[in-house]
Amino acid sequence: MDILFFSDLHGHGEAAQALRRQLEVLQPERIVFLGDSLSPLRDPHAAEFLCSLADRITAVAGNCDGDREQAALPFPLHEDYALLNVESRRFFLTHGDRWNAAHLPPAGLGDVLCFGHTHVPMLRQLPDGFVLFNPGSCALPRSAYGPTYGYYDGQELQLREVATGEIFSCLSLNPTT
Repeated sequence: MDILFFSDLHGHGEAAQALRRQLEVLQPERIVFLGDSLSPLRDPHAAEFLCSLADRITAVAGNCDGDREQAALPFPLHEDYALLNVESRRFFLTHGDRWNAAHLPPAGLGDVLCFGHTHVPMLRQLPDGFVLFNPGSCALPRSAYGPTYGYYDGQELQLREVATGEIFSCLSLNPTT
């Protein structure tokens, strides 16, 4: 199963349109949103974009998501985290304000910690095999890469630039490679 991961849209319609183009190219089976949906901006293009993903999205709430954002979206924003099982992988999905690289979730809840919040992409495997994966921000980047997102193709996790789809970091999750 292939999955597109994104985070920290913050209601930016232009970022939503750019990410939509990547979704059209990749056609992922699943989409994971790691929080901060519509606030502080509420561009109608951003809201329409998120609503259009309702049938294939798993989403967690960000620190900027509240009742107002939840009321505008036709899918649930889980509170602190959600778990996603894909083949033999367990993805622990969270925004990153509670669970993150400095404060890992309880052992055994996942193989890959997927989080946003920092607006900085990260892809790192710890010595015990646990993976830290942050797709960065698709709208308000705090890195040299510009707006970014993540992608899992069933074999490896990738960090990609929103504007071009170019992969700038990847990590195989297949233990035989």
